[in-house]
Amino acid sequence: MNDKFTNKTNPEADDLAQKLQSLAEQTQPNPHFVHELEGRLREAHQPKVASLFAWREITPTLGWAALVIAVGLLLIWSIRTLVPAPQPATNGTPVKQDLPGLFVKPTSPVINSDTATPAPDNTGYDFRGAKLYLKQPLPESPAQANIYQMKQDQQATAEEVRGLAARFGLQGEMYIAYDYVFSVNNYYFTDGKQALEVYSDRRFNYIADLSQNNRYFPGTPLPNADTIISDFLQAHGFTFPFKIRFADFFGGYRVDPLAPDGLPMQYEAFTFPPMLVKLDQAGNVFSIDATLIDFEAASVGTYGIISAQEALDKLLNDNEPGGKLEFFASASNQQSQEWRSYPDDQTLTIHGYVSSNPPVDSNQPPFIVIDGVPAIGNTTGMEKLDRNTFIEATGQYLVENGLRQFKVDTWNSNIEEVYVSGTLRSEGDQIILTSDDGSGKEYQLIDPPTDLPLNTKPPDSQLAVSGVIIDGKMDWIYIQYFENSSHGGGGGGGGLGFYQLNLSGTPMPFPSPTATASPTAIPAGEGTYTVQENDTLASIAYRFGVSVKQLAEANNLPDTNIIYLGQTLIIPGLQQQPSEQKVTDLRGFLYIVIHKKGDGTQATEYNLIINKDGAFLSYLLEGSNLNELDAHQAMPILVSGTIENKNGTNILHMDSYKIPFPDLHFQILKGTQTVSEINGQVVILFTDVNGKMYAQVSPDGSPDTSTVGRNGDQVLVESLAIPDETLGGYPALRVYSSGMAISPKNGQPVDIPITANQPFVVDDTNQPDISNYVQPNLTIESVELIYFVSNPYYQVSDPIYSLRDTKYLQPVWHFQGHYDNGDKFDAMIQALKQEFLKPEISPGLSPG
Repeated sequence: MNDKFTNKTNPEADDLAQKLQSLAEQTQPNPHFVHELEGRLREAHQPKVASLFAWREITPTLGWAALVIAVGLLLIWSIRTLVPAPQPATNGTPVKQDLPGLFVKPTSPVINSDTATPAPDNTGYDFRGAKLYLKQPLPESPAQANIYQMKQDQQATAEEVRGLAARFGLQGEMYIAYDYVFSVNNYYFTDGKQALEVYSDRRFNYIADLSQNNRYFPGTPLPNADTIISDFLQAHGFTFPFKIRFADFFGGYRVDPLAPDGLPMQYEAFTFPPMLVKLDQAGNVFSIDATLIDFEAASVGTYGIISAQEALDKLLNDNEPGGKLEFFASASNQQSQEWRSYPDDQTLTIHGYVSSNPPVDSNQPPFIVIDGVPAIGNTTGMEKLDRNTFIEATGQYLVENGLRQFKVDTWNSNIEEVYVSGTLRSEGDQIILTSDDGSGKEYQLIDPPTDLPLNTKPPDSQLAVSGVIIDGKMDWIYIQYFENSSHGGGGGGGGLGFYQLNLSGTPMPFPSPTATASPTAIPAGEGTYTVQENDTLASIAYRFGVSVKQLAEANNLPDTNIIYLGQTLIIPGLQQQPSEQKVTDLRGFLYIVIHKKGDGTQATEYNLIINKDGAFLSYLLEGSNLNELDAHQAMPILVSGTIENKNGTNILHMDSYKIPFPDLHFQILKGTQTVSEINGQVVILFTDVNGKMYAQVSPDGSPDTSTVGRNGDQVLVESLAIPDETLGGYPALRVYSSGMAISPKNGQPVDIPITANQPFVVDDTNQPDISNYVQPNLTIESVELIYFVSNPYYQVSDPIYSLRDTKYLQPVWHFQGHYDNGDKFDAMIQALKQEFLKPEISPGLSPG
């Protein structure tokens, strides 16, 4: 799969996402319910089917951070209105060849030959209001497993790239690849037909035929796929031991390398595996997307592990979310795509997307493609266009020695692509597209395919056409059809993540869950709360505006994952709080959400968000003068009034407000970034063009460890410098988005807009009725002991790699299955015994 269709956000900002995500984590709804809700919302909204080309490569910015905040704010709303109660309280040493990390080992690959046998007990296990069934008995396991030390990913040199290209029989030119992995050299090698992108010494993407790269190859298993893939990999120098399995989620085959003891090695579920191989319709290897695993051959040590039964017990116990990574994704839709085919050796006009790669050798021309097909002829100026600019071009497709190119006569970028979803019908020899946006607009398709799905019935099915409107007709580029659209496109996860490793040899005490059974003495005057069914400590903390830590300390809770039905908890600071509470100059940040209604009207919601000791607290503002706040979106504000809690929602009836910093405003600053360490904490220092130095923080106020470009590059940041905020002795700078000040593409200055001061808009049209939601049963189809490590996509440029606890291959029990509705389920349970773990959750390991 071509990387341009994958998510390219900067992973160095994961810390920001995790912190902002605490809004969601504090409610802990049933993750499968949220997924089902998403599907129903998607169905009710009848979403448009987006063009694959609409997935733009994201420049190294943090613009997505504002989206994360938006999601958090939507959660404020959804928590109040939609979400149900939370869930209750072979030996040998690998040898490098050509590129570091590309292992070679003279053994035959191991092919997956698992056979499922029915489990002896079909009664199932109680699981989240439904049943969990085992399709086959739990496997036996060794009493011990190894831990391996990962090697940090490194930049690939031009010589190493040429060596890898030679293994694929590539003889061509080398170019600079788009900067997917930031702050390192990324290379693109092609002969015009084949292409190889290399992002580090273990991450690369190979495509066998560029001209076919935009075609959709159905992800259907082939009976001899294992032989095809094995022969291809060994012929090209990839002779490390591996296990091949079909991955319908990606429409290809995952190649999982095997550890020296024979166990497969994997990354997080539903992220690209160590190697993904896709076959074309003729059964030939079409593409390889690899992020290979490189580790020290000698293990760190051998450690005791839990059994598969113990792992299942942990999976079933939602009161123990630590040591888990849980994922799920929509059932695969039956998908059909029609792509526009153009004849060769005929002058014609096409519409498509232009991309270009500058040459390593400045004496060579850039490599330019239109929808993946190399472009020649009159291409002057295309190299200056933004990546994936939509254009119109006139010329001819030419084929010589198996190489297909488009010779351009004329072109222009003043053209607009449109997407229309709806239904198709025939009128004589014409195919008419009727839009489903309520406008009643109709378009005749130019030169339509003969086998189009006609008279489809949305929303059960969806059809969309991409193209250009010419004289009222649709000159189509591609047609996409989903026969069953009730599922698709969604996913998520649960569990807190894995515990940090304790390799010291000295066990660390974990909290005892039995200690919470004894009642806690209640100080006079303190407010209390009785634990109800489906409560979690996080949801209670969120409800009363305290942190989980404060709540745990006030109640002497040794384990924040376990509380008991009927247990009385002290709410610190509640002071037997009355139904209403007066507040004066309560400080927080204002966030405005505009809800669009089905009748054409809209409602504006004002929220005060407070970060209290790392826990986010939301107040819904009510009052007669709220519209006066419109100019202060995302700004600090002081509010006085009365707080009332209604059904778990904190409502603040505003009497008055103050703007603490009237002259404060968002601004675009230009400067440079440097990585520093202050008091053992990594801090990004931003120095503006006037020499003033700031410490970067995220929009939520936590340290921001994201950088743009290379060291010393001029960057732009959309920012807010609140006068009384500091970090490490420096004034703090809240960064909402960032990017290069000078485009590496054309050398021209770049502008980034200010968007953080805009309200969030939510379309509430046709919200579905979810009152009859029924939790589906789950069948576990395979349970396997594997080695796991977090996907090292971008660690080559990770400024805080040394501080991360995700550098080890550790044993994990891997559960895979499906819900009754077809949705995929995937869970990883940490297999190390507790004596080899710390009670703290490892940063950077979270589902999703």
